[in-house]
Amino acid sequence: LLPVAELARRPDLVAIDGLGVCAAQRARSVLLKCRVPRPDVRTVACDPASLTSNVLARVLFSHLWKQPVRFVAPDGVPTADAAVMIGDPALLAAPSQGGDVDLASAWHALTGLPFVFAVWAHRRGHPDAAELARIVRAAKEAGVAALPELAARVAADLGLPPDACLDYFTTCIHFDVGPAERAAMQQFGRLIADLASRDEEHHP
Repeated sequence: LLPVAELARRPDLVAIDGLGVCAAQRARSVLLKCRVPRPDVRTVACDPASLTSNVLARVLFSHLWKQPVRFVAPDGVPTADAAVMIGDPALLAAPSQGGDVDLASAWHALTGLPFVFAVWAHRRGHPDAAELARIVRAAKEAGVAALPELAARVAADLGLPPDACLDYFTTCIHFDVGPAERAAMQQFGRLIADLASRDEEHHP
């Protein structure tokens, strides 16, 4: 399972077609937590657990909000104006004083597309590529069939309502990569390249 931002810089890897961790619009588990209103944000602390979400935040500040900000390590500026937060901490956190921004929703506002956070990938030219794809697709189908049970288990572990967890797994997150998701990955790759070229211009 590989972040799409990592896939973009790993030509030795190829994604298994049709599978990914995606959000049509709202993700709920990938947030920009703001200490001040988002238009006033000047420093953003990265989440050490997610390269893709940190890069997505950079893309949104640059292309959607057109707002200059400085991204720092999680412990770089303890009083950063905002922080990227993903996963269980995002689902469990209380609302922030300056508001929360769902980054997948903001991406949809920018592009009209879903967002793909991660894909399953293998080495390019792997001799068992077809069998790997079959195994991973079968695992995905089994997981989707067991979502009510899995949601109940996660709800018990996190202390969340079972209905909220099932809603997360069925309406916020999906695992099928179709034409819209592929277009989103291509667009994200182009915007990452644009950020990289801007960085080179400022730091030759």
